Amino acid sequence: MKTLLTVLAAVLCISCTKHPVLPSTDIRFVSISDVGGSALFEVRFSSKTDLLSFFKDNTGEGQLGEALICSLDKTPDFVKWQDVVRSVQGEITEVDNAGTVGHVYSASMFAMQATDGGVSSSFVSVEELLVILKERDSIFCKVFTSAYSYGPYYSNVMSIPVSDFILVVKQKRGL
Repeated sequence: MKTLLTVLAAVLCISCTKHPVLPSTDIRFVSISDVGGSALFEVRFSSKTDLLSFFKDNTGEGQLGEALICSLDKTPDFVKWQDVVRSVQGEITEVDNAGTVGHVYSASMFAMQATDGGVSSSFVSVEELLVILKERDSIFCKVFTSAYSYGPYYSNVMSIPVSDFILVVKQKRGL
């Protein structure tokens, strides 16, 4: 009985612990360009936050990876990655951290569409992407990262002007 009460008390104490509140992170669009000879686009953006060590800096815990996710859906703001059916996404790498803007990152992005309720996905062709982009003024992106104990984390929203994106898509098509 003593052991049961001790275990129960420990479980109750653990369930009451709170994760630290993680700071919000702003990201700012820098540029978009074609990655020649492939279906990829390079998106550069900046942040005053070191996104590659976000969890280590704020919780002491390691991260599981970082990605930039841009929604192509009609409702562009999303709470979690699984909410996005059509997206442009890619892993991020740091390309500069010496400037006044803080850290500059690059993401080699590709267009995807979730099918079967998110069970599988397929690539969106350049032609389909152009049609989707022409229906919008901007596309909205967030940086995604996660850690085992904290789950997913999303940055604040960054806007990419569709006119910049369409210009790069047309270059890719040779127009």
